[in-house]
Formats: sequence, C-alpha cells, structure tokens
Amino acid sequence: MVNTQSAETMPGCLFTTLAPAMLTDVRLPNGQEERGIIGGPGVFSMLGARIAAGHTNSKTIGASFTVGIDLMADQQGDLSTQLLALGRDWGTPLITKVVNDMFASREVVDYQYDFLTRKVTLPAEVPASTNPTDLAGTPMLYAHSIHTCDEPRVAARRREAIMAVRGLEVTFASPEHEFRPTAPAPIMVWEPNPAFCNRSQLQAHKDACKSVDVFSPCWTDLAAMINGGSGSVPNRVEIEALAFVFLKSGIGKKTADGRHQGAIVVRMGQYGCFVGKQMLGDKDGFESMWLPAFYSDGSEEVVDPTGAGSAFLGAMAWLMATGKDVFRAAETASVVASFVVEQVGAPGHAPLPKGAEMINGKELEEKAEVYNKKFFAWKGPFIG
Repeated sequence: MVNTQSAETMPGCLFTTLAPAMLTDVRLPNGQEERGIIGGPGVFSMLGARIAAGHTNSKTIGASFTVGIDLMADQQGDLSTQLLALGRDWGTPLITKVVNDMFASREVVDYQYDFLTRKVTLPAEVPASTNPTDLAGTPMLYAHSIHTCDEPRVAARRREAIMAVRGLEVTFASPEHEFRPTAPAPIMVWEPNPAFCNRSQLQAHKDACKSVDVFSPCWTDLAAMINGGSGSVPNRVEIEALAFVFLKSGIGKKTADGRHQGAIVVRMGQYGCFVGKQMLGDKDGFESMWLPAFYSDGSEEVVDPTGAGSAFLGAMAWLMATGKDVFRAAETASVVASFVVEQVGAPGHAPLPKGAEMINGKELEEKAEVYNKKFFAWKGPFIG
C-alpha cells in the first residue's frame, strides 16, 4: 500500500500546490489557544505529499507561495521566514514571494464544543494563490500532479494555464535551459474553496469538474452546494446521493467512448471518506469505496484536525503521480492524514537508516499495517 519507489527512478517534480499559505489561530475544544500557526491548504497539502513520499523522495515535491507582510510576527519570524524554515526542515524545495503592500493571510479556527462544531473566520482578504507564471523556470511547472484550492471559475482554467506557460518555456528557452517539454499534463486535484460552496455556485462547480481529475469537497461543503446545508453528522445514503450528482454530471476528461475518467473524493474527517468514479472499459455504471479514518471519533490521539483534509489530498495527488489509482492512493492518504491531527501544526520527523523515516515516532509503513487491519475489520460507515 505504501509507495517505496526510489527518487532516482522518479523524473522531476511529482507534486506541487497552487493553494495559499496562511497563519492560523486555533482554539481547541478544551479552551487551549495557539496563535500564528503556519498552515493553510497549500502548506498542509505539501506536508501530506512529503510524508507520503518519504525522506528519500523529498525533492520530488516543491511549492511556491505568495505571502504578505505579517504585522503580528512572533519570535519565530514572519510567514515567509517560517515557510522557508519548514521547507529546509523537510528537505523540500520551496520558494516564497513577499508582497510588501499586502498583509499575510490569517484565519481563525474555533472548535467550539468538539471537533465537529467548528467555526472558521476566513481572512478579510482572499489569500494569494500561486499563479502558473510564478512557477516559470522551475521544475514545479512540470509537476506531474497539482493541488488547488480555487473557486470554480479559476479551477476550470488551471490546467490550460499550466500547459500554456509550459509551451512558452519550450518556445523561448535558450539551448542551455533545462526544461521538460515531454512532461505529461498534470493530474489536477481540486479542493474547492469553501467560500464559494453554495447553491448559486453549483452549476459552476459542475462545469469546472470537467477540467480536473479529482474533485474533493468536504461533506458539509458538498451538502451546502446541493441542499443548502447538512445535518450535524454525515449520513451514508445522503453522501452517496450528493456525490452522484457530480459523478453523473461528469468529472474529468472523456474517453473515446464518452466516459469521464475523473473521481470524486468526499472527505468527512473522523468518519472517513467516500471515493467514486465512472467505470471504464466494457463495464457500465460507477465504482465506489468507503474508507475509514485512521482515528475513530473521540480518539484521544486527535489533538487538532486542522489541515488534515489538505494533507490527505497532497498525499493522494503525489501517490497518483507515481501510478496509484485513486482508491489505493486514498487508502495511504488516510494514514498520512493521521500524522497531521496528532498535534497543532506540522508533525515532527527524523530520518532513519536505509531511507526510512519516523513521523511523530512512527513509520508510515508501521501505521499502514494498523490501518489495513482496521479497514478489513470495518463494518462500513454509520447510516446516520
């Protein structure tokens, strides 16, 4: 289940993210408050990809973040300084572009009673996502998989924009310039921007899904787009019905016989996820799978779930870039996400001999074995 391919056999960059970085203030259910935690969907997706890749493959991941000036910088330095330190710590190439007339984005996450009752105060200004032109001249432009957290209008044009910038590099590159004109079109993994997940944007999301390979909303955002809201806990029948609204509309590119090749992955935190896609070849209909979360509801191991969904998607994207199908990639990504919830912010890590690595004191393979046993013993998600 866990990919152990050597970095030497992996061409170039396998993953990057166009999602933003930001600072997060967290209030946990026990009243504990943590301020200025480095995070945002871009940072956590990068961490998820890095954990999945392992120490020996750390250079197959890269990111470029546009950040503003942080007027509330603490002793750890401003957001740009913290991002660069994070990249060095994890051995991942990282670029920051500081915009002096823009403030660093800061969100507030308040878990009011438990990890299900969450109130998020988004930044006053829309966080700056990375533009494809920001990646020009870097291996990240040729990443085999790309994670985004966009509104539908932008998500619909991301792959086209990436390919256009690649084309310009090939056309105007000097002879000594290293570029990869044969790099495949990237696998696009779209985490929809929650601010746009409402009924008025439903058709726009359906249209944009034709331009991505994986569409992955959290279950509350999916319900908000279709029904205007959701219950307090996921309902299996409801989740499947909501997911099939998008599957029947079509996700991803079409095959020669008119079938869409993309998938939907509905994320539900401690309740796991639902993965579905249209069947290809000589089979009709759809195939789907429910996967449990590594930690069950109420587990004492869960300290702060902020960012776990984005880390899950980063890991899944990286694994798909190595050849895993979406179902197998989601299995390993579920294990990767478990490392993110065990503390506030990024997990700790340490390299081991022969390319292995400890994350929070455990190896990914070790946790994967535990997850496999849970998966095979799992009775499926609750009915609600």
